[in-house]
Amino acid sequence: MQKVANILAKELISNDFISEDKKNNYTYGIEFVIMKIIGIAIIFITAGITGKYIETIVFYIVFNSLRKYTNGYHAKNPITCIIASFITLCFIFVVLSSFLISYIYYLHFTTFIAIFMIYSLSPVNSDMIMLSKKEIEEHKQKIKYILIVYLIALSVFVNFEIENATVVFFDLAIVLDLLLVVIGRIIYKGEKHEKC
Repeated sequence: MQKVANILAKELISNDFISEDKKNNYTYGIEFVIMKIIGIAIIFITAGITGKYIETIVFYIVFNSLRKYTNGYHAKNPITCIIASFITLCFIFVVLSSFLISYIYYLHFTTFIAIFMIYSLSPVNSDMIMLSKKEIEEHKQKIKYILIVYLIALSVFVNFEIENATVVFFDLAIVLDLLLVVIGRIIYKGEKHEKC
């Protein structure tokens, strides 16, 4: 990823689109965009393989809206991230979603607990994503509002006995985010480091 981003940044410099002193910023930005495109492609390739398009969109929206602010564990290497994401998504899409539809109320209960745990454990600070005290407070506030919306949605699913694969994917997105938050807390030892 970094090599491709460097090549593209050098091309932008040689064509006078950016200045040499901004190369590192653009290299980082290009690498970030490439990773996002690959991440979205992996999700929708998995959807194409399984035929679960609506469920995939729900999963993507719920998971990414949380992940953006909770942080949690991040692989240090982009290739590791891509491979782990693909394996995890295949497992969720093929194995878990079909199995858990029969245990939807247990999954809802797990999701209910996950919502409160995410709020209490997030955001996670790491060496890769270092938040200031102000950013931590802003993330915490955004997490709270997102989780309130998801708690209301979960209540609707339970009260109206909505039981389908889309709801399972909603639940699994929240539970997966919690899993990454917990792993992040363990690996980064729950430290509340701040950037200055």
